[in-house]
Amino acid sequence: MLANNGTMPVLKEECIHEAVTDLSLDWLTGDVQIMQGEGDVIKLVQYGGARFPQEKRFQHELRSGGLTIIDGRKRRQIIGFNIHKTTLAVYLPRKRLNSLTVYSTGGSIALQGIDASKCTCKVTSGGLKVSGMVDELNLHGTGAPIKGEDLTVGRLDLHATSSKVELEGKFSEIGLRSTGRGVTIRSSCLPQKVQSVSTACQVTLAILDHDGFTFIFKKTSGSFKSDFPLSHVGETYSYKNGASIIRAEVRGGQFILRKR
Repeated sequence: MLANNGTMPVLKEECIHEAVTDLSLDWLTGDVQIMQGEGDVIKLVQYGGARFPQEKRFQHELRSGGLTIIDGRKRRQIIGFNIHKTTLAVYLPRKRLNSLTVYSTGGSIALQGIDASKCTCKVTSGGLKVSGMVDELNLHGTGAPIKGEDLTVGRLDLHATSSKVELEGKFSEIGLRSTGRGVTIRSSCLPQKVQSVSTACQVTLAILDHDGFTFIFKKTSGSFKSDFPLSHVGETYSYKNGASIIRAEVRGGQFILRKR
């Protein structure tokens, strides 16, 4: 798929032939797509209007298997707004990365079919879409909607502030902190462990009816709802064998256990 649908010309293109185990991206506004390509090289392509300044195009550094891609606009003093539209496409070999790290302010980031041991994304405004297989997925969003689909994740660590979050896939462990906007996680398996702390928002965890879980609920204010029939003693609830542990702390808002 052409990253910008053929609407903008290529501004800069680089091919990385060396082996890369760790990839880091630091980007401002504009669209970024990181996806699997063909062959054994990493291909970097930046699109934009002809008037996009050459000195503000992406820069990259390669050191000891680590590739860092930096928005050229970050290295120059910027007065006013970034009025030049741009799109960055990163095509990866079909090999697992040790780590993938993305920092963005105002960018629209799409990670498509990623394969990494660890992935960390910190996004302020803009937005993030992600799919793929990750052992450890760390997502930090501030004022940025986050959407994930077709995910296979060992451990999810989510921090969301004023960010609507919708994630779907298979999650073995989930840790989340959310303030101000709703979080919905749909898992095709029952996570072994869930730790949720939410403030002034609704968190929905949708899971299949498997072997059962123990649910521990605490609140400052707020409530919880469950599609599963629960027995309880005090703040501890259980369903079937109670093997998995789900902890939820609500500080205003609601935690919902939903059957898929």
